[in-house]
Amino acid sequence: MESSGPSGNASEQPQSRLAGIVGTAIAILTLTIPMLVIAYYSSNRNIEMLPRTTYVLPGNQN
Repeated sequence: MESSGPSGNASEQPQSRLAGIVGTAIAILTLTIPMLVIAYYSSNRNIEMLPRTTYVLPGNQN
């Protein structure tokens, strides 16, 4: 075993930091994109009110 070679921990540090950044970005996108899509489609939707229907019950015809 040579002590002058690079240790395994030194090469893992940048990868784990990059993995943390990528994981955080994915988590933020996963949480925000569905809310943004729902907000976009719910605010741009034209809601047409259905006409109010009056039902006449048998025996109550005036």
